[in-house]
Amino acid sequence: MLSTRTGILIALLPNNTIQLAARPVIIFLLIAVSLASNCQVPDPKMVQIVLKKNNRHATFKFLYPKDSTLVYLHYLGDLYTKKGRKYKVMTSIYLWGLELHRATNRVLIFNSKNQYVGQYDNFSTDELPGEIRGDNLIFRNAKGSNCDPILVTVVSFYRGIPKMFFRRCKGQYGDLYYFGEN
Repeated sequence: MLSTRTGILIALLPNNTIQLAARPVIIFLLIAVSLASNCQVPDPKMVQIVLKKNNRHATFKFLYPKDSTLVYLHYLGDLYTKKGRKYKVMTSIYLWGLELHRATNRVLIFNSKNQYVGQYDNFSTDELPGEIRGDNLIFRNAKGSNCDPILVTVVSFYRGIPKMFFRRCKGQYGDLYYFGEN
């Protein structure tokens, strides 16, 4: 058993897994950080305004005056599965931080009743998808980025929401994105 300066105890179990035991203060801090990261989600009222407008050609800007947080929501359109299930897709750019703005970027997925289903996250702003074509979500590499602008990633929703997909950057390199249900 190892003890670190942070007060976390690490134990290697017989099946080579690690078990962590922490003091209550560390557990509280981990919970607080987790809750803070989940707070970087657009207000449901904002999302409903954008979904009800049903305008694929507009990006909606919202401001939280208390802390100067900006939220940009862009409705990309609808995707259909082979069984006829409809999903609505929206990109979210959440700029937060009082002085140094940081961005949390997501692709939000809703059902036909405008109910939140889940999201893909951890995109940089220029990695977000820009369009829907048929049952496909289209990702283009931005010119001037480190990625090859000729490469296009097509993510099909024909068989349902993909649990993960690989977004190409250069040659065989790129990033994996996972669908999360909150």
